[in-house]
Amino acid sequence: MEALIKQLIETLHQANKCPRLMVDATAEGVDVPSWVQAQWAHAMPIDLDPEYPLDLEMDDKGIHCQLSFGGPYQCFLPWTSIYVVQDRATHMGMLIERNLPSKFDVEQTENGPVLISNDRRSRSAGEVAEVSTPPSNPLQVVVADGPPVASEDAPSEQERAPEKSRDEEAQERRAAFRVIDGGDS
Repeated sequence: MEALIKQLIETLHQANKCPRLMVDATAEGVDVPSWVQAQWAHAMPIDLDPEYPLDLEMDDKGIHCQLSFGGPYQCFLPWTSIYVVQDRATHMGMLIERNLPSKFDVEQTENGPVLISNDRRSRSAGEVAEVSTPPSNPLQVVVADGPPVASEDAPSEQERAPEKSRDEEAQERRAAFRVIDGGDS
């Protein structure tokens, strides 16, 4: 499974796309800042954006990378801590059920698979369990080492909105910045 995760990350990078990982920060061997581990615990999103200098290395144990949490931090993410690998823009990717924290279950819906937190499951028979809202482009699921299973409702390549160019994305990011005048000193 590790080779498949690595291959998906490399394939997304080669296509100039950003892999988004969901990591169980409480898994054995994860090295991230303690406050990040406490805040994100079982559902830590990590974007391996090829636009940023990540000092990314993947070996047989996991991913070594430099991430910024208010400052650079050399992180280690064991393969067993990674339970989702997807394209950040389309949400298409892979769910590794054997790495899924016990806090979550997978439920198939008409819009594709969703993760359900066991913390939110009802304790009484009369209550309805809360289900996370599925993304507009459902996650493509791979069960263990099986083939991908796509939702019937997943949009085809032709139905998906065209991807923005790097220049368009950069213009949108720049538009979000505001100039703040420091005033007279």
